[in-house]
Amino acid sequence: MARPSKFTPERCERFLVALRAGVFPETAALHAGWSPATLYRILRATTPAHVAFREEVRRVETELELRLAGTVTQAAFNDPRLALSLLERRFGERWGRRASMLSASAEQGRPGQPAAGVIVLEPAILATVVPALLAARVGAAATPEAIRRVGQFALRSGEEADE
Repeated sequence: MARPSKFTPERCERFLVALRAGVFPETAALHAGWSPATLYRILRATTPAHVAFREEVRRVETELELRLAGTVTQAAFNDPRLALSLLERRFGERWGRRASMLSASAEQGRPGQPAAGVIVLEPAILATVVPALLAARVGAAATPEAIRRVGQFALRSGEEADE
């Protein structure tokens, strides 16, 4: 006489309820009365009941992920640190902590030299350029003469730095 199956509708439902609550699959399996090995055997099985169960597990996990992602995204609108963390994880190539360093080092020709396309400005240039740009932004008089003077100062400072 064969041992009774642990794959019963009641145990399946207990497993899915725990999974919906956000529990890891192995923990949900223990809650349902299965060992983790039994769970993985059930998920690999090919009978129609097992296939239907596997599809239900995928559906529950997808819904949970959507709910959690929505919750975190909503919270990020009020928490800049959380928003930055989401950007780093979701768009790491642009927002990751090491993204700009990695792209700069990949383009870098020689050690100690700036990467191609990177402009290095001296602090004196920044002290002159930034106020002029801010003044232009808020509508202050940014005359062509003032812009020309800033450009000439930047050129002279750049020549001095090369010497």
